Amino acid sequence: MVWSVAIESLIADLVAIESVNPDLVASGSGETAIAQFVASWLRDAGLDVEIVEPVPGRPSVIGVLRGSGGGPSLMLNAHMDTVGAGGMVDPFSPVVREGRVYGRGACDMKASLAAIMVTAREAATLRLKGDLIVTAVADEEVASLGTFAVLEKFHADFGIVTEPTELSLCLAHKGFVWLEVETQGVAAHGSRADHGVDAIAHMGRVLTGVLELDSRLRHGPRHGLLGTGSIHASLIEGGQEMSTYPAHCIA
Repeated sequence: MVWSVAIESLIADLVAIESVNPDLVASGSGETAIAQFVASWLRDAGLDVEIVEPVPGRPSVIGVLRGSGGGPSLMLNAHMDTVGAGGMVDPFSPVVREGRVYGRGACDMKASLAAIMVTAREAATLRLKGDLIVTAVADEEVASLGTFAVLEKFHADFGIVTEPTELSLCLAHKGFVWLEVETQGVAAHGSRADHGVDAIAHMGRVLTGVLELDSRLRHGPRHGLLGTGSIHASLIEGGQEMSTYPAHCIA
């Protein structure tokens, strides 16, 4: 597809809509406004549009271009949410410079979103045999709740997730699971070792086990494209003050 001013303008329009994931930044607006924009745009392009919203304020948009029949279906996927914009100057006032659009989410991944929207509009002028399904999803940055909701209602023979990869073809993707572990102690003044039980010390043993499991995974079965599995502790919280035994620790 040849780069055009129209695509550049669409990317800028999408960047100008703040869609920070509220599960990452409490003040984030989520996807409602951008979903309304995308849905209207796809309808104008001739697609049948449906919105799924498993959680209030977190909608995803599905646009379907029906084929004439007899061909495979293709799903194109891009997410609408972004990470926060801390430290950026005017992150939602897109700037075009030397053929590049700058602003929060321009790369990850509103340029890709614009690309699949324009692709769908161009495809509407063709006589495709299979269905083309465009999915603009919520919540990619945290729990992928948008894509899960879409896949409960729509399936395709093939799919392309248009994440920015510097145009390198990615044929596989690691999955993930987030776990929360809580250890219990007994709160007491630091001078009362006979009463206190240290929840953080208990968590230390858990973390040692995590390191051992990570080592086993890294020396375990290896996927041909993705390598081995891994596990790590990313956050830990415990204790109330320096002078007391902590009653709880969460990692």
